[in-house]
Amino acid sequence: AQSVEQRLRIAESTMEIIKLKSLYGEYADAKYTDDHQKKSQEERDQVAWRQARCFTEDGEFYAGEFGDVKGHQALFENFRAKPFLFAVHMFTNPVISVDPSCKTASGRWLHYLMFTEDETRRTMHGIGYTYDSYRCVGDAWLIARVETRLRFLVPFTQPWTPAA
Repeated sequence: AQSVEQRLRIAESTMEIIKLKSLYGEYADAKYTDDHQKKSQEERDQVAWRQARCFTEDGEFYAGEFGDVKGHQALFENFRAKPFLFAVHMFTNPVISVDPSCKTASGRWLHYLMFTEDETRRTMHGIGYTYDSYRCVGDAWLIARVETRLRFLVPFTQPWTPAA
């Protein structure tokens, strides 16, 4: 049986991970204006660095066509180069498991994504899951790895289930 102190540390760690994932999503979307325009390159770069720093130094991001990168510099380059005019990332239904040592954790999130493509202005949406690994570095929880597995990604005008 875990002590009250141990359960509290796990609960606090879980809440810190939820906050981290929320900030990560906020940064992913903060590169665009409310009227669906890219912010200046300087502003996007600042936000892309904040997003990259949600990860450990050796952090990994795997999202198929949206990138397969490792390390802060590669994460930054990937996040700053997204071909979108607008994006909204929603992460819900977290299932988080914190190691009893409160040094590592894993998580699964339902991920709903909406974006407008840069060149075509086509509006897309998709849903899937992210499978995350986390590591506590010093006093801060950081993402060690994100793997996104989309169940569908289609234009708003198309059904997400193919015709029989």
